[in-house]
Amino acid sequence: MRLVREEDLTRANKKVKRDFALYLAIACVYLAAALLLLFFSPDSYVPFLIADSVISAAFGVFSVYFFTVSFHLSRKKRDRIEKALSALPEKDFGVYLSPDGERTEDGVRLVAYLFLVRGNEREYKSFTPLSLKEGGKYLIESGAGFLLALEEEDESLF
Repeated sequence: MRLVREEDLTRANKKVKRDFALYLAIACVYLAAALLLLFFSPDSYVPFLIADSVISAAFGVFSVYFFTVSFHLSRKKRDRIEKALSALPEKDFGVYLSPDGERTEDGVRLVAYLFLVRGNEREYKSFTPLSLKEGGKYLIESGAGFLLALEEEDESLF
């Protein structure tokens, strides 16, 4: 089964572009609202000044959140997928030992698995959880420590 495909990279690129387009749309709405409040404020402009301050603060908080969390995580996941797909793929036979748990690296949620490959334990990461049999023998295709493809092998091959 193929775990990381070119479609995943395309989807990640679209998510980054969609997130940025969403930010630009919200920025345009904020700018339009701020200009309308400025130009249409009557002589008693205190309520308009308060409304402008509130939407400016809200937009500032949204901007900080967007660029430090949402957009940043989308880019990190895209970069991880690019790294896995652009690395030279390795194919090895391995015996699945155990799950190594979920972890977050650079804001990207990954699931780690331990395999016995050529007498050494190796850790491979995946973007999605997998159901593997302990002691099962697999043909592993990996790139940069990420599982790209995984096939369960017959006992007759070993």
